Amino acid sequence: MTYFWTENSVFSLKPRGICDILDKDMIYFNNVTKKYGGNVCLEDINFSVSQGEFVSIVGHSGAGKTTLTKLILAEEKPTSGSVFFESNDINKLSKKELMAFRRKIGMVFQDFRLLTNKTVFENISFAFASLALLRKNGCQAN
Repeated sequence: MTYFWTENSVFSLKPRGICDILDKDMIYFNNVTKKYGGNVCLEDINFSVSQGEFVSIVGHSGAGKTTLTKLILAEEKPTSGSVFFESNDINKLSKKELMAFRRKIGMVFQDFRLLTNKTVFENISFAFASLALLRKNGCQAN
């Protein structure tokens, strides 16, 4: 594993050909650039995350951590480049496919999105328990 860094952030990289990456990695950024107006937030980013790999995104304020996270969750689209999950370009997914995709991603945020009266395990389990309860009652979570 090698590391890629900009003056703002550090990313772990596994340089390989795109065909190898799409066959083995769960998440892959291919030449991703994100601009807001004329401001470049992320430029020509390439990295991959293997299934079961634990990843931390670190950097100072304004480094692009939130933008990177939003790109992974397909809450934002890249200005150029592609974001893949299990070999699928997530920005080409239908709304239904996107909802199913987001259920496969686990993310723990550093801010107050956690329930203070629950343990770490209970916080992580909460969404799964809620989804199971909805299904038990015949509801379809969209």
